[in-house]
Amino acid sequence: MRLGHGARRHLTVWLFFAPALSVFLLYRVLPLGWNAVLSLERWSPLRPAEFAGLAHYEEMLFHDDVFWTSLWNTLVFMSSAPIAIAIALGLALMVNAPIRGRSAYRAIIFVSYPLMPVAVGIIWRWLYDEKLGLINYALLQLGVIKKGIAFLDSFEWAMPSVIVAAIWQIVGFFMIILLAGLQHIPPNLHEAAAIDGAGRIMRWRHITLPLLRPSIFLCLVLGIINSFTSFDLIYVMTLRDRAPDHLHLPGGLRAEPVRLCGRPDRRAVRVVAVGHLAREPAVRRRGGSRRGGGVARAVPRRRHGGVAARCIAP
Repeated sequence: MRLGHGARRHLTVWLFFAPALSVFLLYRVLPLGWNAVLSLERWSPLRPAEFAGLAHYEEMLFHDDVFWTSLWNTLVFMSSAPIAIAIALGLALMVNAPIRGRSAYRAIIFVSYPLMPVAVGIIWRWLYDEKLGLINYALLQLGVIKKGIAFLDSFEWAMPSVIVAAIWQIVGFFMIILLAGLQHIPPNLHEAAAIDGAGRIMRWRHITLPLLRPSIFLCLVLGIINSFTSFDLIYVMTLRDRAPDHLHLPGGLRAEPVRLCGRPDRRAVRVVAVGHLAREPAVRRRGGSRRGGGVARAVPRRRHGGVAARCIAP
């Protein structure tokens, strides 16, 4: 049977697309599906699997306070996306204007994005350091504070501190996307509107902003995905210890595969954690932090904890 021109064209596209699609299905979709099946069973390497239904999900959703604390902190961490978009939009408007050195400004703003999240976390941990950090030094010199603030050991300051670091890293990438959107707006639209008597605010509201919506939406989607998958930045900035009992849920799922192996309720947590890896910078510790307070107190240790608590218990 002879294929038509349109059918041959579609077949060619799918043939080129097949290798990447096969890798994605093999290493992403298939493991996730198999993990979802295992989350419905009581599984152990020493005995046959038993069907458990939704028991693990019920325990996680209704008997595990750590999970809900993690979910809330993740939603708070997602606020970094719209804040970064607003800052990036202002920067894009600035570097799109005919000013001297705008190419240098673009490079300086964008330079934070290619850095590895681990490097970004180390940089900001030094900046936030209570004794040697540049931020505390500047605040002390300006007389704003009289004593250094332990930003990453404080429950009140830990989340805003991590959000600032996340915004600093991603804002350059968003600026490039929005700058490309600004440069694709035809100049004659603004010229025609100016001739008709429209001011800058009206041109911004009725021309620039509507034509930038696809770029803004793309930045928002990428920002949300980044918030839900940001593990290494939070891990480096907030975890002082590497003991298994001190890990939050993503740290436990990634750093403790041997210790967690065979826990049946871990499967339910991992299925939910696929879209929920940007957990809190709140770290569970025995007896609180070194200063008696800090981030660790956000998720208190329970003797008979729920699913998430048992997943990271030694």
